[in-house]
Amino acid sequence: MLKNYFIKRRLFSTTAFTRFQFSKIVSEPPSSFEPRDNAFMNELEKEMHQSNVSLNLMLEHSKVRQYYRKAAYELPSLTMYAEPYQQRNANQVLTFESPIQMSSTATPISKVVLKFSVENLPNLEQNERHVLKLLAGARYNPETDQVKMSCNKYPSSLQNKLFLAETLNTLVSESKRLKAKFADIPLDTRHIKMKKHEKRFPKHWLEQYQQMSTKKEQ
Repeated sequence: MLKNYFIKRRLFSTTAFTRFQFSKIVSEPPSSFEPRDNAFMNELEKEMHQSNVSLNLMLEHSKVRQYYRKAAYELPSLTMYAEPYQQRNANQVLTFESPIQMSSTATPISKVVLKFSVENLPNLEQNERHVLKLLAGARYNPETDQVKMSCNKYPSSLQNKLFLAETLNTLVSESKRLKAKFADIPLDTRHIKMKKHEKRFPKHWLEQYQQMSTKKEQ
């Protein structure tokens, strides 16, 4: 009886109670680290697996399988939107191109590229075409007779396309206005020569290589 009394007194003493309270306060986690905080737990799990190579390989494999499922089940349904190919008319002399990245994480690209042949532009005289080539500068390729311009200064591709169309109209109007002043200026084609990659090496090296190749075949 006396032993039980001391046990009860020891369990419910002030010292034991204060120790219990102190240990409870120390072991209790802050509110922001509680498991019910889903945002913190997701961030913690992301940091834990950030350097895990096997997890990265598994995620990459799952992404590839996702594209395989799309190719198997979603691509066949696009056949209803197929249209027959129509050849370009003679009046369609401008080509607008917009690069598209087939990726789920790719940011939208608003860049637009305009290509056209100078000889295909209507209502232009020969000297006016020459002035337009001069105004185009390095954007004109004399080998293909094609002008290539691009624009990505606006957030929308339609705005960039409109800017390129207005620039082309300005080039045409300026070539008509300056056809008498710039008629005698020759066309500069140095930028095309710089872009070409010519192999410069002694010709006897090539002969030696051909002889060695024939010996190996024999």
